[in-house]
Amino acid sequence: MQDALNAIYEAHLHTREPDRSDLYDRLRGPDLVWVAQAYIAATPRVLFVGQQPDGCDYSYAEFLSDWTVVRAVDGYRRFNFGQHYDASPWWTFYNQLRRELFGTKCERGVVGWINLLKFVTPDRKSVLGLPFEDAALELQGDLFIRELSILDPDVCVFATGPCYDWIIERYYPGVTFEDCGLGSRTLAAVKHDRLPVLSFRTYHPKALRLQRKWDAVFQQLCAHIKGDAL
Repeated sequence: MQDALNAIYEAHLHTREPDRSDLYDRLRGPDLVWVAQAYIAATPRVLFVGQQPDGCDYSYAEFLSDWTVVRAVDGYRRFNFGQHYDASPWWTFYNQLRRELFGTKCERGVVGWINLLKFVTPDRKSVLGLPFEDAALELQGDLFIRELSILDPDVCVFATGPCYDWIIERYYPGVTFEDCGLGSRTLAAVKHDRLPVLSFRTYHPKALRLQRKWDAVFQQLCAHIKGDAL
């Protein structure tokens, strides 16, 4: 599985001529995925999807000229699924989810993690809404779709919020978002023939905390997963 991911990264992202253009220097990334053996062996395979990386060690120009795919993926591995960031809302939700589904002693990485967007700005902001938004999305192309196909999850949780629904629609034309009982903006079943049957979209955990919807969403989400996948 990791070899397959590395192959698409090499073909899609690392075969371009190094270009110190204004665009390449203004993009941090790409964010490349490392897969834990615990995820590969898990039943069900659960994939947790974020909006975009929270920064990156290299610009795209630096990645092309100075980094290898293997080195970039190893940085993802060493981050170890937020091992030193457990207090953040994102990793608190991630850890709560993996322990609820796989037990308190489960390994980090048993729930997979990828992001919708592969690039951010140097100040760790989203590329969306910026003058080079289209160029950044074109540069990423269909990489997310190919990653998800290789990872082959049984359950996909988009913790991206409704403001990123149009990105999911861009990747999966015709996708629908169906209310799961808490309002479709809060928790939706994501329906598309190229996504797992058990695909859901909710708010980013920070927003869930601020809106005081954390417990309700977590309980409903786990009930759907446990009822249909475990």
